[in-house]
Amino acid sequence: MRSFTISESNMTFGPFSDEECFHIELSNTYYRIRDSVKIVEFALLQNAEKDAEKLLFVKAKSSFPNPDHRSWF
Repeated sequence: MRSFTISESNMTFGPFSDEECFHIELSNTYYRIRDSVKIVEFALLQNAEKDAEKLLFVKAKSSFPNPDHRSWF
């Protein structure tokens, strides 16, 4: 099982395994449509409880939340 991290917008996520994380921006399908479609960086399958799982979609943006822009809050 491969372990990897994802670096995006001056942040590092992970490490993740191939079984729990799909790096959407590296997929061939997204590569073909990337100029016309904006999408999250990755999807992460997370074990929340013993018999439940969560599917998280993560979009990294260094601009938000930004404490220097208090008017946004």
